[in-house]
Amino acid sequence: MSASVARKRFVDFLRPEQFERLRANMTPKRVRSGTYLFQDEDWAESLYYIHEGAVKITKTTDSGEEILLSIKHGGDLVGDPCTLSGALNLTNCIALTDTSLGVIRKSELEFLFYRHPDLAIAFLQWLSINQRIMETKMRDLLVYGKTGALASTLIRLCNSCGRLTEEGILIPMKLTNQDLANMIGASRESVNRMLNKLKAEGTLSQRAGQIIVHDLNRLREMCHCDGRCPVDVCVI
Repeated sequence: MSASVARKRFVDFLRPEQFERLRANMTPKRVRSGTYLFQDEDWAESLYYIHEGAVKITKTTDSGEEILLSIKHGGDLVGDPCTLSGALNLTNCIALTDTSLGVIRKSELEFLFYRHPDLAIAFLQWLSINQRIMETKMRDLLVYGKTGALASTLIRLCNSCGRLTEEGILIPMKLTNQDLANMIGASRESVNRMLNKLKAEGTLSQRAGQIIVHDLNRLREMCHCDGRCPVDVCVI
């Protein structure tokens, strides 16, 4: 059972007939865990629809640090949507599991938009949600600091994949403290300290690499969450 309303994936913006038009233009591809779908500064020629599996979107800083921007699952679309000629990918995309994909070239996607404007409108709606997700993530990091960013990230994980249990909201993904640090641009040591404090006060606990949130309202207080964001924006 989800902790909240399920996040809205790319496929949820499409009617069945729209998705079938898109699927008909996809080239099937399977990749193993750890494979790069694309890398920063590769030519951005295609988008990738995830049928099954999970990938992470990252950015590497000039100093070599990895920032984890998002995690995408089945039903999501990844890739740089910029349609300008000569566009380059600005991020890396790495498979977290063995993943089944549908690859669609941007040139074919543009042709579909010309023929089916309703598909272009659905695509714009999806882009708008993704922009709001990124804007709210940046707000939480810049305005409320590392503690607020960690609290916000945990809330987003609860909304994205959390399961209600007798103990609280279980985040089933196995995330290391380094993974969480990469999500908020912090050091592993600082995340260790913040998590230890949250565990000491009973806000959460960790078991076998998984996090159980016992007090969601405490996390909301830490990032000044007023509950006004739509749940499909408050996702990882």
